Amino acid sequence: MGLFYFLQHDEAFREAAPGIAETFDAWGLPADEFEQSGHWPSRLYIREGRRMEGRYVFTQQDAQHAEGSARAPAHPQAVAMGDYPFSVHGTYTPEPGRTTGVFGASTRPFQVPYGVMLPQQLNGLLVPVAVSSSHLGFQPIRLEPTWTALGQAAGLAAAQALQTGEEVRNVDVTRLQRRLHERGAKTFYASDVPPSSPYFAAVQYFGNRGYFQKGRSAQVWPWDQWGGEAEEVPGVPVPHQWRTALPRHDIAPEEPVTEKRARAWLEKAGVDADAFGSYEGMTRGA
Repeated sequence: MGLFYFLQHDEAFREAAPGIAETFDAWGLPADEFEQSGHWPSRLYIREGRRMEGRYVFTQQDAQHAEGSARAPAHPQAVAMGDYPFSVHGTYTPEPGRTTGVFGASTRPFQVPYGVMLPQQLNGLLVPVAVSSSHLGFQPIRLEPTWTALGQAAGLAAAQALQTGEEVRNVDVTRLQRRLHERGAKTFYASDVPPSSPYFAAVQYFGNRGYFQKGRSAQVWPWDQWGGEAEEVPGVPVPHQWRTALPRHDIAPEEPVTEKRARAWLEKAGVDADAFGSYEGMTRGA
């Protein structure tokens, strides 16, 4: 705000660059907001504050692709998901023109496990904002959409704990996931299966348990291989922040399933694939 005031009121600047000064004359505090505080916001924006150390610590690896997969790691106890890159501002400026701690890297749509909201020892508390995470792990989480999703999960978990008479750290997370999915909340990213799909709940359940980590999503690609052609490639940030549906994150539930993939899924579920019979006519969704 000091810079804006200077550009609007410094006489020497206005004489030297009248066109630029007139442009900034149109800027100011919002006339229709924060009327009780002189149009100033009631609190400062804090990009990153203190974080607790909880039952699960979310780190950089949780938001980048897992080995052999285009997806981020699967979390069977996920209660939210997010999708934002690592965007780390500097933490220290030892001298003019040099800042330490600046870091940026891509992520994959990631799953946030219930344990990031649970303190290690204190009972009766869920923490959906100052979550348990490393400095880098916090960066893709620290946006309102992800906090909102975690807040919804925390509220449902608290209600579930009251209904069952147990501590929030001991709630049945599978039941909590089911209640989230019934409300259209996502705990797993599938680019072609929205909440309105009849496959939604099943895809969310099996996605959190790692059924879609391999196969269709197994090919990993360098994020920057398209270079200047990014605007023509689905899934690449345009302009380096927002993106369309990420490639190789679809489920295609109505496509025929290969016997190899069907057997792998059955074996993962603890079912004897040899005793199942014919796989002819089966799809990826049924």
